[in-house]
Amino acid sequence: MPVKSKAEAKKITETLLEKIEVLRQEAQKRGERFEALTKEQLLSKIMGKTSKSPYLCAQSWGDTSAGGSTTYKAFVHNPDPTAYDGRYLFGYLFFGPANFIGSPDVALTSVDERFPHYCQKCGIAAGSDTTMTFTIDVPAGLKPGVYIGNCFLLLRNSFDVGTYFGRAAFHLTVT
Repeated sequence: MPVKSKAEAKKITETLLEKIEVLRQEAQKRGERFEALTKEQLLSKIMGKTSKSPYLCAQSWGDTSAGGSTTYKAFVHNPDPTAYDGRYLFGYLFFGPANFIGSPDVALTSVDERFPHYCQKCGIAAGSDTTMTFTIDVPAGLKPGVYIGNCFLLLRNSFDVGTYFGRAAFHLTVT
């Protein structure tokens, strides 16, 4: 990721915060939970201090009952001057305690097998953003409770090890 000046990063941060606020309001209208990076976190990521890129910067989701379904949305920003083709960039969503494990390779093995796993293409233009939307099917017979969902942003490499860009976690309440 090319390093941005503080002035460039501040301008991009302000634009992203406006977009995130729109996403927050849309999620509220749908009755969904919403989380996003703070202004300081965005600025740090845009300046390349705490992030590989692209990166996840906001998310929304609904709760549901066992046997039902809900939607999870992950908002992705690409500060790079390079686009990422959807044949290579993916969002991978699964459930389990992966959020509590620092190493991405180990975290990806910490899976609650009762839930389906989801993989979605995530093409994104240079200096742009996009939203990935996943429909989560909650298994029938699942006990009511809180389940940890994880969304990893991964770049596939056809002939070598791919790249881990980052992740987000959320808590799905099943009634």
